[in-house]
Amino acid sequence: MAHTSEYPGGSQGPAGALGVREFAGVRFRYRIGSVDERVLDDQYHGPRFFSGGYQPKDTDTILDAGAHIGVFTALAARQAPRGAVYALEPARENFDILRANVVTNGLDHVFAHRVALSDTTGSIRLYHGPQSWGHTLMVPPPTTKATFEEVPSQTLEDFIAEHGIQMIDYLKMNIEGAEYKIFLGAPAHVLHRIGFMMVELHPAEDALVEELLAWIRSAGFTTDVVWSDDPTVKGWLTAARQR
Repeated sequence: MAHTSEYPGGSQGPAGALGVREFAGVRFRYRIGSVDERVLDDQYHGPRFFSGGYQPKDTDTILDAGAHIGVFTALAARQAPRGAVYALEPARENFDILRANVVTNGLDHVFAHRVALSDTTGSIRLYHGPQSWGHTLMVPPPTTKATFEEVPSQTLEDFIAEHGIQMIDYLKMNIEGAEYKIFLGAPAHVLHRIGFMMVELHPAEDALVEELLAWIRSAGFTTDVVWSDDPTVKGWLTAARQR
């Protein structure tokens, strides 16, 4: 990976300041000394989000829910140069970097939206995690002094309707626990517009996980879950809909 800096004299600058790094042929702005450095790593993206049998076509429509600073977004855009990539990221600071990365790299077929997928359309609190990739819609325990920001929210049904999306060929979702409400609240006809999905499942009661899997299977998907020993991750779900 090539490292450059926005600071004079080649300094990498203080932690949290913006630097520039080249990754997979794309130039990314990122926060120095933060988890941004981890997501700019082959070992992070390779096994998570382009696996499980999905073979992208250059005209695919891809939805990246929980886009963070846009690393997967940019990788997906390169896989589908004649398609469309919708990048959803509700946190203001993350979104501003995401948008800068889209513009800097001339990704004209990427559409970045500052919105949280949820089970309601309107406005919702996004609680800040200790790291920028851990922001969540899930209400923290009362003993936790979490800061938050109010962000726009939309259901999956409303989002695809507003943007006239007929088919999502690939859905990548990493949204810190909101996946259960989103999918369980989505009508079957919405799920029928998804061809393939990769969803990071976050800790939840086994009964809720089974309810989610059953609902997705009832919509015509075959599913596979790689369970995790990491206490912050329940597992990774891949689901392909038989057409």
